[in-house]
Amino acid sequence: MIRVVVAEQNPVLRFGLRTLLSAASHITVVAEAADGTEVVERLRTHRPDVLLVDIQLPKLASLTDLSAASTGTRIVVVTGHDDPDVVLRAIAEGAAGYLVHGQYTTGELVNFVADAARERPILSRSAVTALVNGFRGRHGPPLVTLPLTPREREVMALVALGLSNREIASRLVVSEKTVKNHVHHIYKRLKATSRQHAITLWRENSPVTS
Repeated sequence: MIRVVVAEQNPVLRFGLRTLLSAASHITVVAEAADGTEVVERLRTHRPDVLLVDIQLPKLASLTDLSAASTGTRIVVVTGHDDPDVVLRAIAEGAAGYLVHGQYTTGELVNFVADAARERPILSRSAVTALVNGFRGRHGPPLVTLPLTPREREVMALVALGLSNREIASRLVVSEKTVKNHVHHIYKRLKATSRQHAITLWRENSPVTS
């Protein structure tokens, strides 16, 4: 059973997330929180496997504070914001995943929570796009020199996070064969000899991911 705390200021969204997750037999929502103070208290009391939290929750200084409150809890940001700076901030502060409202189905939300509990990084498609745009904006010259298309950069960003081809296909809503083709072209464009070599080249040109 995966134990979850839902932290969201909007009571309607909070209720919706709880209802969707509670319908899954292997997930239980052990508590809710409406602000940063409450979520820290819930984390210390319940020690959940996964925390779903809006990064702009009132009275929340940073996600780092939440990690300190409950070691071992995987933090997944669920928000309406896909601004690159917000996504980068969340990842930098230790978020294991970033989901944007309206960018996932009920089944995908349940799977995302399960993946987070298994310590797999998760990002909704718009978050991946925002993350790549953020890299390009902050480190324009290095990324521009990488001979990758925008789609290949999306795929490579997920490869660098440790996702398998099947997991990448699920995140980008494409076939696994399509992902394999993208990865093959990425290897050729970067002149990489292996997946790890490609990741190394990507990280060398994307300091934020290091």
